[in-house]
Amino acid sequence: MILCGGVDKQPTIFDVETGKMLKRWRGHGGTINSVAFNEESSVAFSASQDGTVRCHDVRSRGPPIQILDEATDSVLSVDVNSHEIATGSADSHVRIFDIREGRLFMDFLGESVTDVHLTPDNQCVLAASMNSPIRLIEKANGNLLSEYSGHKNTDFKIECDILSSNDEIVSGSEDGQVYIWDVIEAKVVAKLDHRNISQAGKYVSPAKFIHSISAHPTAQSFITAARERVYLWQLPMEEEMEE
Repeated sequence: MILCGGVDKQPTIFDVETGKMLKRWRGHGGTINSVAFNEESSVAFSASQDGTVRCHDVRSRGPPIQILDEATDSVLSVDVNSHEIATGSADSHVRIFDIREGRLFMDFLGESVTDVHLTPDNQCVLAASMNSPIRLIEKANGNLLSEYSGHKNTDFKIECDILSSNDEIVSGSEDGQVYIWDVIEAKVVAKLDHRNISQAGKYVSPAKFIHSISAHPTAQSFITAARERVYLWQLPMEEEMEE
């Protein structure tokens, strides 16, 4: 299944093989900025400009099973693990909803939070925000563990992610490059320039704003999106990097 959202305000599920629409829900009052499945793909989450996250049972066309309306401005990002929902909002807050314990944790970052990711070890949350470094925050106490800077994010919703090795952070930027940092040292280890890319021996139009990032869950690869183009990147093996 593919879950998508957009300016039509309706989270929609498509069948990958047939391309047919399986489910569509109404109810949001604004553009859908981010979507996610839970680990079992039994619940679809949609974060909207209307300041809510709606949780839909994939097996039902009925109303949402839960609405998270704690945000006071647009919800720009949502991420989900086995028992937690993390959101980033234009009200400058990261919110983590613990479903098991029925608790809400909040961190104020000072600027609109454009992207959030729960780390695979379930100990931290990675958050990108406007005009700010990307932050790695410890969930248990809200302590700032590290900051990753150098990229540009002043005008657009720029995404970040954690590579499958759990050793690198990757982010888009408004200067036509993707930045990769070492998690521990917080140093830029690579820049991937989207302004000088050739395809079939010919240079394609340069990309200025790299707005979307999605890392593969197990392989050292990821995709980026800039305007109408999607790029697939494969990181070299550790042995090749040492050479």
